[in-house]
Amino acid sequence: MQLQFNGKRLLTLFPRLKPVLLRKDVGLIPFSLASECGWKSSLAFFESNDCPQEQLAEDCYDRFVTLVSLGSYGGRLANALRIFRFFMTRGKQFDVVNFYHDAVKDLFYALVYKLFNPRGKVWFKLDMSHLELQYIAANRQRFLPGLARRLKYQLSRVAVDLYTTETSQVFRALADDYYYKGRLRQIRNGIVCPEETDIERLMNGKENIILTVGNLGAAAKNNELLIDAVALLDPTLVNGWQVYLVGPLVNADFYETGFRESDHFRKYVNTVIERHPHLAETFVFTGNISDRSRLDDIYGKARIFCLTSRYESFGFVLPEAMFSGAYVIASDLPPMRDLTDNGRLGALFPVGCAQKLAALLTEALSGRVDLETQGKAAHLFIMEKFNWRNIVREIDHLLS
Repeated sequence: MQLQFNGKRLLTLFPRLKPVLLRKDVGLIPFSLASECGWKSSLAFFESNDCPQEQLAEDCYDRFVTLVSLGSYGGRLANALRIFRFFMTRGKQFDVVNFYHDAVKDLFYALVYKLFNPRGKVWFKLDMSHLELQYIAANRQRFLPGLARRLKYQLSRVAVDLYTTETSQVFRALADDYYYKGRLRQIRNGIVCPEETDIERLMNGKENIILTVGNLGAAAKNNELLIDAVALLDPTLVNGWQVYLVGPLVNADFYETGFRESDHFRKYVNTVIERHPHLAETFVFTGNISDRSRLDDIYGKARIFCLTSRYESFGFVLPEAMFSGAYVIASDLPPMRDLTDNGRLGALFPVGCAQKLAALLTEALSGRVDLETQGKAAHLFIMEKFNWRNIVREIDHLLS
């Protein structure tokens, strides 16, 4: 049911939009502000071969969010000119404009928006991982990077009203930084948590499945680590368990160069199986699953969820698995600490350490961890702390 309009209008600009992002912060913040708080939300993007506007409308998303096509994705200059023109002609229609990350080009877009709508507010959602924190720290005392950051800061003081970060560690690290001081807030990311979910039914449907979901083979995801860890397990322990590998098979440099289909990860798995023949029936490749109900069904069956990423700004698959009652084992990264309540609801291992991951899997598979109790507690924690229905009210208050 559409709420009564509260008089506030939001635009999220995300030029390289893909359908999967409608179920993440990019899509769910404008959707939830409209459906839960009565905003008029719009989402502006460029169309491309893998993101036609018709595909975005299939899931009834446009019932709550106005999809604004900026035309076909082109060269950098052509795209920039279209965005400038959009804010010059339509900027006054929006009370708040939401950008992602903190790129210089986005600061110039924000300046144009402010020029044509001086009363408007600009919100930059940083979506920052610990690697970006390390980069900032390493360059603070260097002359040229420091000078460039000072110049960028002067632009941001005019263009940006609010910065938000998702994790506690990033917020603490940046709260007193001159660049963000006085304008930075922490707003968690979240997931959609259906209130009718029956956690008891979910727990009764669990199977001996270790699950991981993502872009399989991307260097950032380090999926090879899970394969290596399973190979280290006692064969009698892993007998009767399966490892579900859900997602497209992609090139290692996927996040730097974009998608190219690649079977290098499958070949890696086959090589491990050749050395460990008892694992021949253990690994299950499902391919990419775009059907949400089918993906939720796999989440519901998994007893254990494993995330081996080298870095993440959030990692939406982890709270989705926790909400479904899975026991999570993940790389020790800032968002994973927040999501597991510093390891209380799951287990964390040093990034890239197959031996420690194998040890944690051994504890879970051998019965030394009460997977059901942990799964139920994780479900309740996500429902309370990482539920968009609750988080969006904080955003509404902050933007008002």
